Amino acid sequence: MTAEKVVSSRTRHAILGGLAHEAASGYEIRKFLSETTSHFWKEGYGQIYPTLERLVEEKLIEVASREAGGRERVRYRILPAGSVELRTWIRSPRFQLKSGRNELLLKLFFARRDDAAALLPQIQEYRVSMQKTAGIYSAFDLDADEIPDDSRSLIATTIDYSKAAARMQIEWCERTLDLLASLAKAD
Repeated sequence: MTAEKVVSSRTRHAILGGLAHEAASGYEIRKFLSETTSHFWKEGYGQIYPTLERLVEEKLIEVASREAGGRERVRYRILPAGSVELRTWIRSPRFQLKSGRNELLLKLFFARRDDAAALLPQIQEYRVSMQKTAGIYSAFDLDADEIPDDSRSLIATTIDYSKAAARMQIEWCERTLDLLASLAKAD
């Protein structure tokens, strides 16, 4: 799969998730994503309009309305097939974590109560990943001869930050696993 198709497939799910909330124009989708998911999902705005066109061609969304005047404003709405694709993606056990693009958080953001059981193993996998990361930082040898004395304390504080971030994510995983388990039980 090419890098463009990977970005596009992630973009399509961000758009479908936005349209699952309400019908919107490309500009409104961009604004919604910027205001709600930008702290964990950076969307390439140049991908939104071409992806909207592809989703219409694939019959996952449709044009809900067109407003004339100045510049034509097209609003889209999700179709049942688009909702099915969104749910299938959320429940898929695969996710990518890249700087500025945490697909797992994007899935959680657009998930519904009946997706809880499918998300449990994904959060468990993420927790294991964070435990490994915490272990790597904990094993970092600040006494190594290669580290210059004048930068040792600065390196130590960055390692401390990384350990704290990993611990925070592990704790978040624990809380999220408890929440998902209770939601899955309630269904």
